[in-house]
Amino acid sequence: MCWTDSTIVLGWLRMAPSLLKTFVQNRVVEIHELTKDTPWRHVSGTDNPADLVSRGVALEVLASSGLWWEGPQFLHDPNFACGDVPVGTWSKQNVELPEVKADRSSRARARRHFGVNACWTMNGAVFIKLADGNKVRIVSAVQLDELCRKHPAVAPATTAAAARTPGDKPATKACMPATSAAAAPVTRSKASVPSKGKR
Repeated sequence: MCWTDSTIVLGWLRMAPSLLKTFVQNRVVEIHELTKDTPWRHVSGTDNPADLVSRGVALEVLASSGLWWEGPQFLHDPNFACGDVPVGTWSKQNVELPEVKADRSSRARARRHFGVNACWTMNGAVFIKLADGNKVRIVSAVQLDELCRKHPAVAPATTAAAARTPGDKPATKACMPATSAAAAPVTRSKASVPSKGKR
């Protein structure tokens, strides 16, 4: 069994690596290759021996540390069973894990609601420029829901381009409404159309 005090890492390890951004994706793939099917469990920071050196500790303290040399106390319990250890989850409710690629459906929805010119993607994350000029990074569908409730949708004309998928063709003149007399179709009278056989 492998242990970590990071609920974020546990969340990453339970995701398909393809959903993660490149750097984290490569680290997760390497961890899976090294640990194979070994289960991962959460350990608190106070029970994690690696936390001693990662946070810094004097050598004389480390030399006499039972946690460092013998591991956390719960492992010495004769009744301890690995199956009883909680799996551990990402603790921040309604907030998605960091370093996850932007959800395409959320990106499309943001473009439809806020306008194609107010949304952009950078380093796999979706950003929105609100009407007040503030820029917001979308980290979850819950956050996007809240923004859509607080900020009215832009005019449909602004989001027309965002509503089309990449495979859609732009509207042609034939299906666009006439906006002026010049755009109206030209008709000919029968007298102006040459009859067959005559030039």
